[in-house]
Amino acid sequence: VGASVPPGNSLLPEAVKEIQKLYPQLQVKAIVSNAANIQRGILKNQIDLAVIEGKASYEEIRCESLTEGNLELIVPPGHVLLEQSRIYLKDVAEYPMLLREKGSAGRGFLDHAFAMQGLELKPVWESTSTRALLNAVAQGLGISILPSLLVSEDLKEGKVAAKKIEDESFRWGNYIIWHRQKFLTPVMEHFVKLCRSLSGQELSGPPDHTR
Repeated sequence: VGASVPPGNSLLPEAVKEIQKLYPQLQVKAIVSNAANIQRGILKNQIDLAVIEGKASYEEIRCESLTEGNLELIVPPGHVLLEQSRIYLKDVAEYPMLLREKGSAGRGFLDHAFAMQGLELKPVWESTSTRALLNAVAQGLGISILPSLLVSEDLKEGKVAAKKIEDESFRWGNYIIWHRQKFLTPVMEHFVKLCRSLSGQELSGPPDHTR
């Protein structure tokens, strides 16, 4: 199994733990990398199932939604952007950006969104770690745009602040993916169900250990 970095930090460990409880003899190998690498692993049959942020980029990959949310603009408390009644992407582009690395789904999504408005992203920080980016924003080193699910605790604790961008909704979410030609074994099917359940969707029925 595989995952891009955010769901690899949150959803994947719990899903692997639960599937190994149900199938104690099962050995699960996991790969956490950026979404581009994970999708290549799916295409090359090196990974059976994966959870990624954002939709898959290839027609050969089946993609099912697990969670829906959005990306949020995250700034240090007291940042000047918080004083503006309305802000737009062009306003955001004027400040030092702290972003995920090239090849991640989130970075590709943002590069496209800014490019559609004729804006180029030139981050001063790039990281595979959302936590590193959040800590850097909290220290006043720049601003970032990150999944709302991953920044909620820092927002509650007041370490960072959020601001709505008027001209971009940044709809986002996690997806479970596999190759369209992949035969899903009963164990794989239950892993998919577990990921749905852990993402807040209903888990339909117990696993069938006789199949």
